[in-house]
Amino acid sequence: MEELKKQDLFTIEEVAKWCNLTRNAAYMHYRRGHLQPVNMLCHRLYFSRQEVDNFRAMYCPFND
Repeated sequence: MEELKKQDLFTIEEVAKWCNLTRNAAYMHYRRGHLQPVNMLCHRLYFSRQEVDNFRAMYCPFND
């Protein structure tokens, strides 16, 4: 597994802002399995940039 730094990880709030969703909507996507968090020893949810990009490509329309 590639080594991720703290600045390469995003919280659910940051993911919601980035995807133009509410925090609750982003959390429900996580609960449904559309977003996979990085496995860490802490209880906080962190998502990698690649995971968020994959989610945006599948579920969030891009605004042109």
